[in-house]
Amino acid sequence: MAEKAGRSQPQGLILHNITGWTGFSKEDRPETFAVGRDGKRPASSQPCFSHPDVIQRMTERVLAHHKDYGPNKQIAMVQMDAGLCRCERCEDLIRQDGRDPHEHGGENWGAPMFLAINHVAREVAKVRPDVTIATQAYAPSARPPLNIQMEPNVRIQYATYNACQIHPFDSLTCSINLKYSEDLRAWGKISNGMMYWYYGMGSYTDFFAPPLVLRVAGTHVRTLVDNNGKSFFIQGDPIIFAELVQYVYAKILWDPRVDTYDVITEFIDLYYGKAARPIAEFLRLADNELRHANRHINCNAPDIFRDYGYTQEMGWRGIELFDEALADTPELKARVEKVSLSAYRLSLGVAWLGREPQEFTDTSRERLRNSARILFDLCKKHNIGLAHEGRRVSDAEAAVRRVLGIKDDEPF
Repeated sequence: MAEKAGRSQPQGLILHNITGWTGFSKEDRPETFAVGRDGKRPASSQPCFSHPDVIQRMTERVLAHHKDYGPNKQIAMVQMDAGLCRCERCEDLIRQDGRDPHEHGGENWGAPMFLAINHVAREVAKVRPDVTIATQAYAPSARPPLNIQMEPNVRIQYATYNACQIHPFDSLTCSINLKYSEDLRAWGKISNGMMYWYYGMGSYTDFFAPPLVLRVAGTHVRTLVDNNGKSFFIQGDPIIFAELVQYVYAKILWDPRVDTYDVITEFIDLYYGKAARPIAEFLRLADNELRHANRHINCNAPDIFRDYGYTQEMGWRGIELFDEALADTPELKARVEKVSLSAYRLSLGVAWLGREPQEFTDTSRERLRNSARILFDLCKKHNIGLAHEGRRVSDAEAAVRRVLGIKDDEPF
């Protein structure tokens, strides 16, 4: 069994679960499910939160199960990972709240859901005043309602899903995060303590990318704390620089006042020892490329070259730097080899995505082939199997083979 860090959370994450509180069938009660963009129901497993039967059923089920929760626990009631209902009744409630449901990138649809959650919370407070109802403000429900005060026993978990990862929330040059900053302030005022779901681990479409979010980790966390933040969940994945990122966030969450770059330097010195200098230089160069690109990108940007401004040349320079790293023990060598995968991935450029490079000569093909051989050998050696969410390293290897014209049974 693989080793795990941290402790078990027996209630699970505050995650998409609302269908368990409704229990209606799409076949028997399609009218209780959400209307989609095409005007038809059921669009998904998402309920229609303005439907009286949905509100009643959720309330009855929560009241029937409140004894299952210990003192001061929270009951999760979270929308499904799908669009919210677009029926006329839901739209009317959104407009009554003062929002145009079709503005702000489709994040204004939450009012019917928050009204329904408030109704459940009021009934729960009569029998279990110690219990809180936890729900999400996520994607279609991200924007705070204008004229709805959340009940004191409701806890909002706000997801920064569409926020720009590259700039501070209060950056005057980032229009995306300025809107997020406004919403954070509003949520902090209408909710009795915020939970934040923060996408801080990096790119979910490329686990081999440099740890791009670290440059704003401190300022992001401080902004969330300042806006009534009481608890944090930082979504993580098996990224190449996972140890560094986990250390930095652990330090910042313990004390948001610490300097982010001081913590990064501390970890690199402690973890990589004699190999620290070239690794620190690689991260510095990667941060410079990110700064110069000056893009506004969320966690799901699919192409780290186009979207984040990283370059293939950065990968080749990174390989040179990692070759300079002094690893005098097997443990340190393994640590250096693992993070060197970030440079090798950059060196492969768009071939990693299955696309042929613009300039493709026999010399460049051979160079890519050698880099690919080292990368996939190291992945096998260190048991690294995921390239990003939904894509395995074996899929990336197949894509690189197609680009380079290498058969499946042919060694690199």
